[in-house]
This record gives sequence, C-alpha cells and structure tokens, in this order.
Amino acid sequence: MIAEQIALIRKADEGLRAARLLVGQGFVNAAVSEAYYVMFNAAKALLIEAGLRRHKHSSVIAAVGEHFAKPGLIPTDLHRWMIAAEKDRLTADYAASGELTAEAAQQHIGHAEALLEQVRSYLSKQPIR
Repeated sequence: MIAEQIALIRKADEGLRAARLLVGQGFVNAAVSEAYYVMFNAAKALLIEAGLRRHKHSSVIAAVGEHFAKPGLIPTDLHRWMIAAEKDRLTADYAASGELTAEAAQQHIGHAEALLEQVRSYLSKQPIR
C-alpha cells in the first residue's frame, strides 16, 4: 500500500469507530453518514490499487462496480450496500425530516465494516510497491 491508501484506511477505521459511538448515543443520521464515508474512503483506497483516482461519489461507486464487483474481485453485495448507504446518507445529510432508524444505521455500519475488511484483505494480497 502507498501512503495515500494507508491514510484512507486509517480514516475509514476512525469513521467506523465514530459511527458506532454515534448510533450508540442516538445520533442516527450522523451514524449513517459516517458509515457511508467509511465505505467511500475504503473504496477510494481500493481504486488507487487499480490506478484509478476518483473523487465524485457517483464516480467512486461506479468504478468499484465496474472494476471490482463486476469482475468478481469483491462480492457484488458490497457494491450494492455502498449504493444503498449513499442513498441513505443523502437523506441523513439533506432531508429536513429523516426517517432513518437505528436499525438502518446498524445495518450500514455492519456493511461498512464488511467492505472495509474486504478492502483490507484485497490490498494485503497485492504486491508491495
């Protein structure tokens, strides 16, 4: 891994811890948003491995689908979970009255953890650069 990937994984780790604390304290919208950003940062680290640098949310998600999920390098569920998390993140961050539940936040946190672990596993198997 290069320094940028390490930084993104660390940021994702911190976000995962924050999401757990937030949902535990009843901050459901903030927890959903944070869980999505765990996925987003882990995905950016993954894309760097393929020589891809994307910054727009839609571009990151699309590239993960095209370059990793579709060819079977990561489970397709992870890509679908990221799409769902972004949708709920938009609700959490921008909707005047969010209807997100603690259960939904817990599910996104679990999915974020699974994606982060998959990215870690994938990156650990790559040759050192």
